[in-house]
Amino acid sequence: MLIILTGLIVGASAMSLFGKEFSVRGGSSPLTRFVLSFFVMIGALMFLGCPLRMVLRIAGGDMNAVVGLVGFVAGIGIGIFFLKKGFTLKKSMPLGKLEGAVTPIFSVVLLVLLVGFPAVLAFSAEGPGSMHAPIIAVIGMIANAAFAHNFALASSPLGPTPAGKIAVIIGFIVVAVIGSANIKKAKVA
Repeated sequence: MLIILTGLIVGASAMSLFGKEFSVRGGSSPLTRFVLSFFVMIGALMFLGCPLRMVLRIAGGDMNAVVGLVGFVAGIGIGIFFLKKGFTLKKSMPLGKLEGAVTPIFSVVLLVLLVGFPAVLAFSAEGPGSMHAPIIAVIGMIANAAFAHNFALASSPLGPTPAGKIAVIIGFIVVAVIGSANIKKAKVA
């Protein structure tokens, strides 16, 4: 999977360079985006996974997953509310070409490490992380998943942890503050 992902990243970068369409743009508010992804991962780990897993658990007769479905729908509703109120993290802005080269270079280095020195990037041998191919996607989520597991914020089959419950509540507060602070103010005529 990492080989395919690296090929896509490097291939797309090369095509844009050769086609003279290489235009580097970055999102605004990188720290805010990092914090939001942190709490997305905390929530996912507290409720044992993604929406697909939730639906599969309901289909398997696990009615506890219905609580997750209710929370999922409520979260979407709250997100829509903030979007309709004008939530934005502002437009992306042009960046230097060097910043655009970071992702392709990082993915090639990661691939070289994986192929040349597999022990450096040891993957889970047991547990849920070992059940699928490793995917490298979003740095905030990866860093925060490690944080959640190291500080006992992730649930287990035994249930949610006390620290995880507190983290979810803090996440609700932080996300509400970020959402409120990033609503465009209506211009008064």
